[in-house]
Amino acid sequence: MKIMPIGGYMTVDDKGCIQNTCSLCDLPPHWLEVVEATIRVYQEVFGEELLSFYLRGSAAKATVVDSISDLDCIAVVRDKGEEKIEQLRERLQEVEKRYPFVAEIERNVVQLESISQGTLFLLATQALCLYG
Repeated sequence: MKIMPIGGYMTVDDKGCIQNTCSLCDLPPHWLEVVEATIRVYQEVFGEELLSFYLRGSAAKATVVDSISDLDCIAVVRDKGEEKIEQLRERLQEVEKRYPFVAEIERNVVQLESISQGTLFLLATQALCLYG
């Protein structure tokens, strides 16, 4: 097994504030397709309950590796409901089948009213808002 030279430390600006370096600019086009398909699924499943959709991890930093990297997603919703979570799981499994180079599509859904300070920090410093 070969260790890949990916990852890194969080960078800070002149004042010591953490910089969010996430960007889709260098994401390979076939990964961008998966991101777009995933956002569509969240929009279709949650409709107006979907407030925002974030991408984090290697896809948000454009350091993906085919067949190794997963797609790390966080959705903020008004109400998630168990039926919607099950529907999301089923629909995203279909997306995973269409794009076998993605190891997994991680499904994180948080309700706005119960979002933690830790999640807010993660979204501000290590995630890219793609909807909302």
